[in-house]
Amino acid sequence: MITLPCHGHQLTLLRRSANFNCNACKLSGKGSSYLCYTCQFWIHKSCALSPTTIELDYHHHHRLNLNYKYVSSKFSDYKDRCNRCRKEIIDGSWAYRCEAQCKYFVHFECAISTLRGGGRKNGAEMKENGKDDLDINLIRLPLAGDSLDLVRYFVEHSNQEETKGETTIDHWTHDHQLILVDKHHNNEMKGDQKICNGCVQPISPPYYICEICNYFLHISCANLPKTLRLPGHPKHLVQCSQYSEFYKLFKCKACKSYSNGFYYKCGTCKFYLDVKCAFLPLTITHEADEHPLVETECVTHKCHACHYPSRGMRFRCDSCKFNLSYKCALLPHTIRHRWDKHPLNLFYKTINDHPDEFYCEYCEEEINPQCWLYHCGECDQSFHPRCVFNGYSNTKFGGIVEVDEHPHSLMFVQTAKRMSTCCRCGSAFKDCPSFECQVCYYAVCQRCLDKLHVKNSKGWGK
Repeated sequence: MITLPCHGHQLTLLRRSANFNCNACKLSGKGSSYLCYTCQFWIHKSCALSPTTIELDYHHHHRLNLNYKYVSSKFSDYKDRCNRCRKEIIDGSWAYRCEAQCKYFVHFECAISTLRGGGRKNGAEMKENGKDDLDINLIRLPLAGDSLDLVRYFVEHSNQEETKGETTIDHWTHDHQLILVDKHHNNEMKGDQKICNGCVQPISPPYYICEICNYFLHISCANLPKTLRLPGHPKHLVQCSQYSEFYKLFKCKACKSYSNGFYYKCGTCKFYLDVKCAFLPLTITHEADEHPLVETECVTHKCHACHYPSRGMRFRCDSCKFNLSYKCALLPHTIRHRWDKHPLNLFYKTINDHPDEFYCEYCEEEINPQCWLYHCGECDQSFHPRCVFNGYSNTKFGGIVEVDEHPHSLMFVQTAKRMSTCCRCGSAFKDCPSFECQVCYYAVCQRCLDKLHVKNSKGWGK
């Protein structure tokens, strides 16, 4: 007979198998069990003898304590979910939790199955199965920084051939000749970051430039194939295109970001992919999970990084139940941002022994410590990835339009400085681009501009 801290009566060992539902793991009974004859509390023998404190490989920096009767916090803004299977933890069930600031929870059965050998394989087993050799040929994420030529990096891992840069080219997206620049111009100001018009990512030499317009192209973007057959969409050819008007945006099916760069479009299935997502392989690896992640399409699972439903295309590890949206998979490991003078590092595991809760410096909302975040250790500042890379982080700003309704030119800006709301519909500009007059207090949103007659535009492209 034994007594457990969670129960006031003694439990009697039953050596024969019986049909029952275990009060600990909630599974049907098999094998030996312990029963309370007073109140019919019945659990597996293995559950009764489970350790009260454990260490798991996927949360190795803190020990987890067994809570016999889990109760959700009334003051928490987040539903407690198992960090193993991502399902909600039900009040009254057994669960392992980290008592530190991590807010890290694991279902009792998910933790025990790992201890029994049903969880992740160790490095030796992976090597015996040859998975290490497989990982060598896969793209490893996260990328080092946001200044990497993503398209060139992905093209090198695909079957496409990249041609070398010619001295001058005539590109189909632009009316003027483009010149190859292999080093910085002497008249370029320090810190003046240029954006590629193809992938809408930061650009550095060598690249192509139009000396008349604010138009730049990576060599890899200039040499992209006009048609492509995507591995995940083998039925139809997709066509490389770009809107002639810089202020017209498309939404990428994979990363859900708006962009005015190059895109691959399937006219039959009516979907768009920006060029970096089009060349991202179907199988990748990520530091957040030890197994290869395979592209799939589903709407029933939440992204492990941001806890939002990963609608549409995503990456998944079936053995770990690990899901990763395209947008989160492409988050760089380190970035520089105007909100902090130091580099911001991506944390996809909880920051060890952090004494306080995390609050985003931009939106001032609490950050769920089970989600990924960007953090500066020196300033102790944290940011949601969605606040650093919003839905328009793949959009190039700076063009000029002229409309009949207003006497002055309007500039395409990420954040309006003079106005907080649209002068036509009254909607707020928070996290949304706008067209702002640099002379007077006038600005309109993207939706309202589409209703106006644009008589002239001075951006880039044709």
